[in-house]
Amino acid sequence: LGVFESWSESGSAREMAEMRRPSVPFRFQRQSIPVTKFHGGESVLLMNVGSYGYWRESLFTVHGRSVPVLAIACYMAYASVVTAGSLLLSPLLVTGTHDATAVEHILAGEDEQYFQIHEWIIELLGTVLFFMLVFRTQLSYDRWWEGRTIWGMITYTTRDVSRQAVNYVKSPEHVARICRWAIAFPAAMKAHLRFERELPELADVLLPAELMALLASDHLVIYANEQLGHAVASARDAGHLSDYLLVMMDQNLQKLSATLGKCERILTTKMPFPYIVHLRTFLILWLLMLPFTMIKFFGWYALVGDLMIFYLFVSFEFISVQIEQPFGKEFNDLPLDKYVTGVIKPNILAMLARSTGGAASAVVSDIGTSPVQPSPVQQKLPLVFAAQAKRAKAPGQTKGIFAMKSRFNYYASGV
Repeated sequence: LGVFESWSESGSAREMAEMRRPSVPFRFQRQSIPVTKFHGGESVLLMNVGSYGYWRESLFTVHGRSVPVLAIACYMAYASVVTAGSLLLSPLLVTGTHDATAVEHILAGEDEQYFQIHEWIIELLGTVLFFMLVFRTQLSYDRWWEGRTIWGMITYTTRDVSRQAVNYVKSPEHVARICRWAIAFPAAMKAHLRFERELPELADVLLPAELMALLASDHLVIYANEQLGHAVASARDAGHLSDYLLVMMDQNLQKLSATLGKCERILTTKMPFPYIVHLRTFLILWLLMLPFTMIKFFGWYALVGDLMIFYLFVSFEFISVQIEQPFGKEFNDLPLDKYVTGVIKPNILAMLARSTGGAASAVVSDIGTSPVQPSPVQQKLPLVFAAQAKRAKAPGQTKGIFAMKSRFNYYASGV
């Protein structure tokens, strides 16, 4: 809390005023989503439209890899100094010279009292460290997968509320109102989890007054769920919905409220701080000792081994950091834009259009259009499909081509 207060006090008056806008709760304001060229979730979409097993996409991709370039450069500089010092300076201290014979003595272990650490220490500590990193990565993946599960529940619940409205509410106006706010809820959730206020997905869904009221609210998601409840209750008050069906629909609204709490728990609660501190301290100390052991077995070639081991261990930690918060706009995050504009919105609008005999545009203008533009990586997804379809033109594979095209249209549309 003290760090947060000092950080807040260091900002300008304008920044503080901006932070106190009623966009999201103030306790969330320090966090931010980095501005990238991605929309989030491109890795998920790429695997969905990739070749069988997506080996080619995963082996030759540039994006999505955890490559800490600066950390690698710093460590290689350190390992080079250690290796050079052990192979050149140690013979000079022991024998008074640094000729080839003296270096051979060092490599043979005859003069290992200088700049060397016994390998059994590295082996023992490395085994413990590896299991700690695996545990850390598994916990981060559990958070990523829980986020995906929660958004699956949001998709299911909003579609089910809309289905109940279409099937059981007798007033087209009330049906349209319920469906509008059923679409607004996941859009508001996406903006809330990314600390945004823009809702371009709802420009052609909500009425202008509804959209303005939503944007002016203190909490986008709570307001959207509240209005969805008001829409259901107004249908009951007007006599278009029975009390029993009201209870059934309210259960879905309770599920939506629960998804908000679950998402905020993932968003605001990281792994326990002492565990992270201990793991990273242990990792750094182990990596600092590693070059002193490697030179005994590989000499100058130890630099290659140092690089490979450093990348293996440190990448686990960087991957954990990337996926422990899955709601952002990074390449390996969840494709929230696709869930909202490519799945939930068109599904509900299609139900609404069928319920009104194809006249849903009378209630919601410009149905089916979306102002969300694909990211540069998402724009390349059609090229992936085109290359696969070109290779699949052999006789007897026409069915596979159309199946591939269908999968691409499903996963990449509306993103």
